[in-house]
Amino acid sequence: IRAFDKVQDKNSIFIFLGSLHPLAIPEHRVVLKDAMILAHRLGLDNRVKFIGEFLPEEELNKYLLATDVFLFNHKHIYPVYSASASIKRVLYAGRPLVISNSPLYSEFTGKEVMRFDSGDYQRTAWYLNEILSNGELYSQYSRNILNYAHEINWANQAAKHYMLYKSILRGK
Repeated sequence: IRAFDKVQDKNSIFIFLGSLHPLAIPEHRVVLKDAMILAHRLGLDNRVKFIGEFLPEEELNKYLLATDVFLFNHKHIYPVYSASASIKRVLYAGRPLVISNSPLYSEFTGKEVMRFDSGDYQRTAWYLNEILSNGELYSQYSRNILNYAHEINWANQAAKHYMLYKSILRGK
């Protein structure tokens, strides 16, 4: 929320999409409530939206395709769930991805994402401003994330495994 307050494009909207995992511990529920309070305190009521409910597939896809940049900021490794499924879901929208340095995102190792330290809202705001104001940079990160999504696609991975097994069997 603090980073979004520093985004120069005042027409942009920041959406918290979805809700906490049903098994989330109560302390994590407080964080979401605190985010709502902070958005109000910073005068961002018209620019920060909280959609904390299950969305049907069609509606979720509309949000994903209307998004310019995805921001994932996890501070901790939650003991009962991870962000892997939700982050993989957004890859195919082909939008730039800005993520925290959480171990939850260790699968991202290269130029496909912009990384920041969780809690470093100045750096996060800088990334958001850069990606939203620089069309060439935006296109580069969009291409990179789509290439990454293609690389980890199940069909591609299955074909690679098949070729590996085939070469192993040939060698025997």
